[in-house]
Amino acid sequence: MDNRQKIAVEQYTNLANSTSDLANCVGREIDGVGKIIWDDIKLKANIQAGETILDLGCGFGEVSLSIYNESTDLDLSVVFVDIQPITKKILDNWKAKANISLVSGIFPDVIDEIEKERREYDVIVAYSVLHYTDQPKDFIEKAVSLLAPGGRLFLADLPNINKRGRFVSTLSGRSFEANWKNIDISELPIYETHIDFQKNSEVSTPQINDDLILWSLECFRCLGFDVYVLPQTESLPYCYTREDLLIVRPY
Repeated sequence: MDNRQKIAVEQYTNLANSTSDLANCVGREIDGVGKIIWDDIKLKANIQAGETILDLGCGFGEVSLSIYNESTDLDLSVVFVDIQPITKKILDNWKAKANISLVSGIFPDVIDEIEKERREYDVIVAYSVLHYTDQPKDFIEKAVSLLAPGGRLFLADLPNINKRGRFVSTLSGRSFEANWKNIDISELPIYETHIDFQKNSEVSTPQINDDLILWSLECFRCLGFDVYVLPQTESLPYCYTREDLLIVRPY
């Protein structure tokens, strides 16, 4: 577990002990947002009936509950992975299902436990998770190693600092941020370019950037995978500053 993961474990342990819906604690206070996110995951990751799903950093609340509820109708076999306080909350509050398994811990530290559940997965989802590690490349490589032929790794809700910089250095971006923060636009700093934003702004996730996206495209396409950078729709809470990455293993 790296330093960024250790901080996240402490943060989310506290949240697990104090809330009934993790999604609403991290700025996603939109009615039905969990179902919106799950529908987006199904569409982009092309989830089909009867497939095996690995959800890394599943959290609890509307998103994971939507997967849990729909797993029976879609005949999905799902392995939820998260820290012990969160998997315990799932275990305590949801009825056990034969098609649902839980693994407690931090990925990729628990990769052996995940492989005991199933060696390969049709779909691996890491939604709003990758920025909680200092080693995103290692995370991606190890996740890819668990894909079945034709399997899809969906790395979603990536807070790419370059994308955010491109947005907040525009007038529309500054107007949106001022409205979101409920302040006058004159109170916001002016960035000439996204590079100016990176140099002069306090960035909490510098490891998630264009370099990582381009590395993923080059690395895995060279290995024969298909890799796609996907935009977020306006129905998603952070659509203007985040994006998704889909890596597909060849048959």
